[in-house]
Amino acid sequence: MRQKLFFIAIVAFVSAMIAPVASAEKPIKEPAPSPTTFTGQFCKDFMVQLNIVVNKEQMKTFENGRVIISGRLVIEAINLETEESITVNVSGPVFIDDSGEIVILRGRTLLFGEAGDFGPGTPATLVVVSGTVTLRAGVPGYTVKGHTRDLCSELAA
Repeated sequence: MRQKLFFIAIVAFVSAMIAPVASAEKPIKEPAPSPTTFTGQFCKDFMVQLNIVVNKEQMKTFENGRVIISGRLVIEAINLETEESITVNVSGPVFIDDSGEIVILRGRTLLFGEAGDFGPGTPATLVVVSGTVTLRAGVPGYTVKGHTRDLCSELAA
C-alpha cells in the first residue's frame, strides 16, 4: 500500500508544459493536488525536507482517462542536519496513461523516495532528472533516459 501511495504522490508531485493531445471533448482542467511539504530519509545519510516554493501545476484529465500534469513547479530541498538547501525548478511535464499504470516524466523532474519506495531493495533517492523517466505500477524501479543530478551529494557538502 505504501508503494502505491508513493507512486500516486510522485504522479501528483511532478509537472510542466502542456503537449497537444487530440480528444473528442475538452479535458477537465484543475489544479494538480500536492502537499506543500514532504519529509523523509530520501538521502542515505540524512533526513531531507522538500518544500514546494512555487506550484502553478494544472492537471488535465481527458475523456479516455489519460492525464497530463503541467505548469511551473519549484522545490526547495533541505538537509535537516546541516540546514544546507538547494532550490530546483522541476516543471516536468507528467503523462499518465489511460490505465493509470504507466507514468512518463519528461523535462526536468524530481524523483524522491526512501529506501524501498521504488520497490524492494531500491535505495533512498533524491535526484533531478533532465530527460525522460518511466515508472510502471507494480514494477520495481524506473528507467531513465537523460541526465541525473544527485541532490544528496550536493546537500551533503
